[in-house]
Amino acid sequence: MPTVYATSMLRNANKAPKTIEAHLRAIALFGEWSSKLHVSAERRLLKGDVLSVPELDSLSDYLRLKNEGRGQDRQKTNRRPHCGIEAARARPKQSASAVARCTAANRLRYVRDYIVWLCGVAKPRADAAAVSTMIASLTARIGAKQRRVQAYKRGLPVAARDGLLAVSRASHPENPFRGKSTRQRNEVLVRLLYETGMRRGEALGIKILDLDMFSQTVAIHRRGNDPDDRRLDEPNAKCAARTIPISEALLLRIQSYIATARRAEVQARKHPYLFVSHGRNAGRPMSLRTANYVFEQLQPLVGEELTPHTMRHTWNDRFSELVDRNTATKTERSHAEEERVRSRLMGWSARSQMAAVYTRRHVEHKSREAMMNLNQAISCEADGDA
Repeated sequence: MPTVYATSMLRNANKAPKTIEAHLRAIALFGEWSSKLHVSAERRLLKGDVLSVPELDSLSDYLRLKNEGRGQDRQKTNRRPHCGIEAARARPKQSASAVARCTAANRLRYVRDYIVWLCGVAKPRADAAAVSTMIASLTARIGAKQRRVQAYKRGLPVAARDGLLAVSRASHPENPFRGKSTRQRNEVLVRLLYETGMRRGEALGIKILDLDMFSQTVAIHRRGNDPDDRRLDEPNAKCAARTIPISEALLLRIQSYIATARRAEVQARKHPYLFVSHGRNAGRPMSLRTANYVFEQLQPLVGEELTPHTMRHTWNDRFSELVDRNTATKTERSHAEEERVRSRLMGWSARSQMAAVYTRRHVEHKSREAMMNLNQAISCEADGDA
């Protein structure tokens, strides 16, 4: 049934492969819980039966556990001791063996959706009121979404940007990578992410035919389950398909990489992807893990937190700085135009609020600058009164 559910409800809804995988992992935990406690949950739900409150409590607890916690034999549902409201409040909110709250909430949400679907399949045999009560009870266990208090991700400051572009050059003496081909590929990858702000998965999904040498553009496509891609962890584009302009300097680097380092790998001739491995698994499409490794090795030399996604935040900072330089006085119309251009280049929908997430550093900087100017003006006024 999970395969039918994933095909009919998730894939047909154009969910991203990673999202579908997350749903299926949660459903697998649901089946694991059912098997360990001999609940036969899926079969019962298909027959029109519902899960009891103690069973929902047990399921909720199980979905909150880490792998090591689930490895232990769990107490059977029908032997679960009754717990009063005060005892429930006294429970620790999150034990050492529990996953993060947001992870647990997502698991519960995905399992609830699957149960709703199973009950829909069994609709003629199910008691609508009992099903509604069960779903409401399970939903209550998810809890309200909580704001994360962790520090938000930031782009690189100006000095670190220059340092990254310098040290990532293939000819730079402090470049941490061995092999001319590896250095050449990594330079192209870093500059592509820096210049376009595209996601790591979008970059690794680029095929040579996606590059237009005449118009100096690269096309980003959503290719879920691409038959050309044999990677176990397939890179995918989360955002909308789009065409992005690139600089002539970057295009020349890409052309040089294709004509030399990539062309020298025999395995690279068997697939259309731009970025390939050099050394181990030479010629095969570059993996997500390898892309992460590139930035992990560059981070100590840059002196700032550095991941492929840092480039996306950095691009948005650079875009905001460019708009500020070109727009002396911002009007509501110019601001709306800026957001439309930003969303288009990032692959966000016109109604997306993602721009606010990626412009936090710039807004913080402008706020600090405004406060300093205000305080300076107050100091001048005080000196004048004196």
